[in-house]
Amino acid sequence: MLEQIQQLIEQVSSKEAAAQGISSELTTSVAQATGTSIISGLKETVMSGNFSQLTDLFQGSGDVASNGAVSSIVTNLVGTLSGKLGIDQRVASNFAGSIVPQALSILVSKFKDSNFSITDLMGAFSGGAGSGGGIMDALGGLGLDQNKDGKVGLDDAMSALKGLF
Repeated sequence: MLEQIQQLIEQVSSKEAAAQGISSELTTSVAQATGTSIISGLKETVMSGNFSQLTDLFQGSGDVASNGAVSSIVTNLVGTLSGKLGIDQRVASNFAGSIVPQALSILVSKFKDSNFSITDLMGAFSGGAGSGGGIMDALGGLGLDQNKDGKVGLDDAMSALKGLF
C-alpha cells in the first residue's frame, strides 16, 4: 500500500514541481522527497498517537491544509527541499504548501473510493498488519507491556499505576 501511495504522490508532485518553476533536473528528487516526507509524516502522526489528526484527514473533516499533521509535513518538506536540495526557501515553501494538501486530498479521495479502512491505513503507516498491530508493538517496545504478554492492555495500565497509590 505504501508503494502505491509513494507513486501517486510522486506523480502529482512532478507536475506541481514543473508548475512552480523548479528545474527539470531536480524534479525527480523533489518528487521523491515529497513522497518520502508525506509518508514519513503520516507514520510519525500514527506513532506519536495523534490518531484524531489522521482520522480527521482521511474522513474529510475540515480543511486539509489546516490539519496539524499536514502542517508538520509541510514544514519538514520545506526543510528538506531547501536544506538538502538547495531550493530557494520561498519556492520550497510555496511548493510544499501547495503540493502536500493537494496530494493528500487526492490520496483521501482514492482512499474513500477503495475498500481500505482507517485501520488498514494505520496498520500500513505503523508497520503492522491491518489491525494496527505495529502501534501496539511500538507501545510494548516503550516498556508499556508491564506483564510481558506481548499486548498492551488494561492490565498493563493497572500494573504501571500500582506503584503510585
